[in-house]
Amino acid sequence: MAGVSLQDKFQKSTDDSHIDMKAFDFVFLFNKSIGSSKVFYFMIDPWMNNRLFPKCNVMRFSKLANLVHFKAIELDGYLYIIGGKDWETGEHRSDTWRYDPGSAKWTGRARMNTARCRHTADVLNGCIYVTGGEVHGGKVSDSCEKYDPIKDKWIEVEPIPRPRADHAACVNGGNLYVSGGISNLKHQCSNVFWMYDPIMNEWTEPIIGVILPHEREKHCMVPVGKKIYIMGGRGFDQETFSEKDEAAISSYNTKCRGDFRRDACWDVNHPNMNQPRAHGGAVLLGHNIYMIGGKSFQRDCDVLSVECYNTKRRKSREMFTLPPSDNYVNCDCVILKVPITNKDINFNDVLLFDKWIMW
Repeated sequence: MAGVSLQDKFQKSTDDSHIDMKAFDFVFLFNKSIGSSKVFYFMIDPWMNNRLFPKCNVMRFSKLANLVHFKAIELDGYLYIIGGKDWETGEHRSDTWRYDPGSAKWTGRARMNTARCRHTADVLNGCIYVTGGEVHGGKVSDSCEKYDPIKDKWIEVEPIPRPRADHAACVNGGNLYVSGGISNLKHQCSNVFWMYDPIMNEWTEPIIGVILPHEREKHCMVPVGKKIYIMGGRGFDQETFSEKDEAAISSYNTKCRGDFRRDACWDVNHPNMNQPRAHGGAVLLGHNIYMIGGKSFQRDCDVLSVECYNTKRRKSREMFTLPPSDNYVNCDCVILKVPITNKDINFNDVLLFDKWIMW
C-alpha cells in the first residue's frame, strides 16, 4: 500500500492486540571465530514469546571487525561487547563497547583491568562479572572482575579457584556459577563446579565434593527456575581417552545445600541432544532452551540445525536450519529489545507471522 510507513503497518496489524509494538525482542547470534563484522539475528515471536521465527537476518557491527573470542552480554537494555583478541595481530583486548539499540550508536566504556579472550560474562546485581580466559602470552587466567555501569568502572574481585578458559558460567539465585573449562591451552576439559557469593566475595563448591557429572569445555550453562542446565560442549571419553562431542544434558538443583549426595543434586536422566555441538549459543525462551550454531569436532563441520529443548516435557526437537553459506563455529546468543525506530533492523518478519507454519 503506497505511502504507508512501516510504523503505520505495525499499528494496523496490531490494533486489536495488547502487545506493545514500539519495540521487539530479537535473538542476536555472534560469530566469534573469524573476525567478521557480520551478525545474525532472529525475531522472537511477540505473540508466543517462547519461540523464534525461523528466518535468519543479517546486519553488520563495525566494532566486531577483526575481533575474535570476545563476549557479548545484555545489561539494562544495552548490548556490551567485552574483550577478545585481534584477529590480525593476536593482541588481547580489554575494550568494553556498548551498543544502544535505540540510537544504533556505539560508545566506548571503561577498559577491563586485564585484557582477555575466551572468558565468560554474566550479569549479577546490576553489574557484569567476567571470569578467567586466555591472557597475554597464551596463559590461562584466574582473574575475575566486575563492571559497574553507573560508575563506568571495572573492579577486581576474588579470583576463581583455578585458572580457566573455554569454561561456562551463569547466574542463579543471586550467585554466579562457573563450570568446566581448561586450565591451560594444552589441557583437556575438566569437571569443576564453583559458586561465587557476591556478598562474601568468595568462591566455593556449592556442595563439597559435588562436581559436574561429565567433563566439559566450550559448553553452555542455562538457568531455568532453580535449576542450571549443562548443555553441549566437548567432553572426554574415558574408554578411548579422547575428547568427544558431548550430547548429554544434565541439570543441577540449586536448592541442594549442605550434605547432599551427588545423584540428589544432579539430574542426568535427560535425553541426549539430537545434534551435539561445542561453542554453540544458548538462549532461554519460556521453558525452551534454544541451541544455535556451534561445531561438531568429530564430524569437523558447523552444526546448522537449531535445536530446542523443552525443559517441562523433557523433549528435544530440531526446529529449523541455518543458512549453510555462513560460519557458526563459535557463537554467543543475546536477547535484545530493539525499538522500531532502529533503521538497521528488519522488522518485517512480524507482518508475515500468520502466514508461516512454524511447527
